Amino acid sequence: MDGEWWKQVETGLRFPEKFLEVKMSIPRFKLSYERTLNNDLMSLGMKTPFEESADFSLMSSQKPLFISQASQKTFAELDEEGMRVAAATLLEVVSSDLHEYTKVDFNVNRPFLYFIKEKSTGIVFLTGIMNQIL
Repeated sequence: MDGEWWKQVETGLRFPEKFLEVKMSIPRFKLSYERTLNNDLMSLGMKTPFEESADFSLMSSQKPLFISQASQKTFAELDEEGMRVAAATLLEVVSSDLHEYTKVDFNVNRPFLYFIKEKSTGIVFLTGIMNQIL
């Protein structure tokens, strides 16, 4: 399937001299797909970001970072109400300066405020309240 193929398909779908009444049936479906992209990206030549010697100093000048995992998830669903699709790509970035951490339980079990702010300027982009704890 390339650009020329699509042109042929589009041309074949045009009927300027005729009106068509099309009755179409298509089954409901739901699809999802998940894939780890590390090997794919490295085989395309993107090896350095996955190494502990990667340079992400513009993201964090305090600790050396590298990508530990890149993954992608996709979703598509078709039903009587229409089609819904979504895709997300996740990059898990970790510090190569590993430390041993003490685990602490932190259970949020009552309403709370949340803020999303830009770190260097302190500009708050979003504020909200979560008052329905499930």
